[in-house]
Parts: sequence; C-alpha cells; structure tokens
Amino acid sequence: MSGTPTIESTCAGIVDERGPTLLEDLTAEVVRQGRTRARNPELAVSSALRSRRGWYELADGRWTTLASTLRDVRFAHRLTADEASTGWVDPHPDFSPLESLPDFPRSWDDVPELGLPTEFLGLPPDTVIVARVDAGRMVLSRASTDELGAPTPGQVAAFAGAARRELAIHVSSALYPGVPLGDLLVRLVAEDPGSFAGALLVVGDLVTAAGLETSAGQVGLRGTDWTARDRFLDDLRSAGTDDPWEDDLDGRLDDWPVDHMPDSAFPRATDRTVDGVSPRPLDTPLSLDARRLRRRGRRPAKRCLQLRIRLLDVRPPIWRRILVPATITLDRLHAVVQEAMGWSDMHLHEFQLGRDRWGDVDMEDDGGRLLDEFDVRLRSVTTRGDRLRYVYDLGDDWHHEIVVEGEVDGIAGELYPLCVDGAGACPPEDAGGTAGYRDILDALARPRSRRHRDILQWLGGPFDPAEFSIEDVNQRFDLLA
Repeated sequence: MSGTPTIESTCAGIVDERGPTLLEDLTAEVVRQGRTRARNPELAVSSALRSRRGWYELADGRWTTLASTLRDVRFAHRLTADEASTGWVDPHPDFSPLESLPDFPRSWDDVPELGLPTEFLGLPPDTVIVARVDAGRMVLSRASTDELGAPTPGQVAAFAGAARRELAIHVSSALYPGVPLGDLLVRLVAEDPGSFAGALLVVGDLVTAAGLETSAGQVGLRGTDWTARDRFLDDLRSAGTDDPWEDDLDGRLDDWPVDHMPDSAFPRATDRTVDGVSPRPLDTPLSLDARRLRRRGRRPAKRCLQLRIRLLDVRPPIWRRILVPATITLDRLHAVVQEAMGWSDMHLHEFQLGRDRWGDVDMEDDGGRLLDEFDVRLRSVTTRGDRLRYVYDLGDDWHHEIVVEGEVDGIAGELYPLCVDGAGACPPEDAGGTAGYRDILDALARPRSRRHRDILQWLGGPFDPAEFSIEDVNQRFDLLA
C-alpha cells in the first residue's frame, strides 16, 4: 500500500492476509504497529472502519472488506445482441456487487453502461463476460458458456434468507428502496464460503431464483416501487447534477418526499370496544372506552380532528392515529405528538407546511423566519387531507407526517386527545437519526455480534421495534400538563 499507513490501511492488510478478523485482534495489531494513540483504541479502530466504504461487520463480530471477500468470486454476464454490437455493457445487476471497489467506474448514475476493453469488441451475443477482483480493481475476462450453471439450492436459500432479513429492517428512502446487492453478497460469501467462495455467479439468475427482483444494484421484494428513486435521479440530472451524494445536495435530499406509503396501506379507522374491532366510516365518531375517568391531561370535546402521524423514512412503519380537540393549537399539538410517538421532548422541533415554519421562538432563533406556534390553531392553517410536516431533534432530524384525516363529533364522556390505532415502537432518543436507527436494528438482528451487546448496553435493556400499545399512549396522554 502506498502513502502513510493509517488505521484503515493497516486493517485492510490484516484482512487481506488473514481473512475476516475480530475487532479486538485488529485493534491489537494497530496498537502494536503504532497506528493509534487513542485512549480507547478499539473505539478508534471501529470508528475508522465504519466511516469507510467497503467495510463490513459480520454476525459473529469479525470485520472484512468487499475487495478481500469477493476476490475469489467471479461474476458472470451474458452479452445481449445490443451490447455485443455497441461494445457497451449494462452492469446491472450482474456486476453491481463490485460497485464499491475504489477503482470501479463511478459513472453509473449518469451513464449506466460499462465500456468493454477493445479486445472484446465484435464478440457474438451470449458470450460470457466474467468479472473478478484483483488488487482492488475489477478485471474482465471471457468464459465459455459451459462454465455457467443454474444457482445451487444452497446458494438460492442462503441468498433469499439474507435478503429478506435485511429487507425486514431496511430503512427505505427515495435513493434506496432496496438493499445494495454488494452488502448482501459480502455477508453471504464471508459467512458461507462453502457455498459461494470460488463460485461463478450470474446475480440476475440468483435474484430471480430467490423470488426477488433487482434494479440498479439494489435488491427488493417483488413488486417494489422503484419509480421514486428514478424520479429523484432524473430530477437531479435535470437540475444539472450528476452525483446525488454531493455535499451541496443535502437540502434537496431533505426536501424530497421520502418513504411514500399510500393511504390505503393504513387500516381504516376503527372503533375498539370490549366486543372487538368493527370497521367504521371516517365520519363516524371513534372511541376506546367512554367510561374513563377525567384526568388533568385530557378533557371532553364537542368536535375532534382525526390525525394520522407517521415517522418518515423508517422501517418497520411507525405511526399513530389520534383524535384531538378541534381547537388544538400547534404548541399543544407538539406535546401531543411527543407523547403519541414516545419521544421525551429533549430537543428542538418545528412544524412545516409549504414555506411556513412554526416553532418555539423563545427556544430557537433563526433571524425571525420561524413563526410562533403559540396560540396558532391547527384548524386555522390546515384542512382535511393536508399533510403537515413535524420535525423533531434538529440534529437527528426525525421527520413526521401529520395527515388531517377529517373532523368528527366528540363522544359524551370521552376524553381527548385519544389514541385509537397505530404500530411500531418509537426509536431511542439520540439514536443518530434514521441512519443510526437502522444501524441499531441491524445490530439487534445479529445477536452473536459484539455490536449487539454494545447496543443492548447503550439501550439499557431489550428493545422490540414492533412493540406498541394504545393503552400506554393514552396513559401518557393522561399525564399531559
């Protein structure tokens, strides 16, 4: 390796020589070679690796790199008639697992084609092109059609299982509606070398056999909607930008409507009674139990707004359906959202609708652009069907969508605000936003990893992302000041 040795380059050399290696062993060698003087060298090494592309922590706590893991795997692709005649190859999906290599062509988002070397020009259709890793570079060669075979049952089962586990905790976004293929294959090859090391893989065949689908280097369940990502990239290109990861696009990424779920994906409003759950039309009043005692946090209301609150860009979905007095103000709504979702009101917040922003002007000073939320009634700034954005923790940036589903009559003897439906546990405070929360779920899904133990210790106990209780929400409403 050229240049001054670093923690990352030292670890890469160790992994190249030994294969996947535990963090404590990497740390011991980094310290022995004098690459760090940190008081907590293991944390320094872990941070250095997590901040670099191409590094992966396996379920058993070992670390590896894409280049090291895939160097014994060959990825095959059959030339189509158009590719053979033009000399340009569409690398998705067969070569896309190699996208994270340092010397891999980086023009795919702009021109999703890979030029063949001149010696390959003029090849007939169905010629098999093979790609492999060599010293961090992708090298192309020819192979005979006879070398190709259907994926083995073991490969299909391992790939399907890994993909569905990852997708179950995947944080979907406009850019990443699916899981990167490279991430899946690195873990598979490293954890099951008997099935994949030395194999000749046609990724498209593997994905199809596993009952999944792929698009632009990502794999998802059949029926995945890839159109939001395509529209997003088209929007960036029409604005004259080719690289959606450029630093100056942070604001545009935030403005993009992420994680769209149609209204039909949510259950219809229901009346939860002692006799069970029965569907009710939207305009019929809803109730849990009209015999609740009145407490200081809730009160009767003649008219109520029915709201659906959803935390954006998070999987599994986290949402609540609540009834609030129709006269509710934004500062009061802030307190209700905090209790409904399960936050602790430890950070700044603001409401957004179009160009207007409301918040606590006594806590946040942005030069007068923020409007005072105090005494602003929700009904005065929204109508049925409006989608109000609520942002909590202006560092982690938890974005919520508040949909005004309608206005209903209050129930005599019932107290409001009232939660009537929902799903999903609130993420931990200071989790690092949606990316940090995704890392937490990933660690919790790998019980044998060191990261799993660290996360449980940080959380202070078990965490179930699917846990939700209507009764718990309404008990918190009872304690509202």
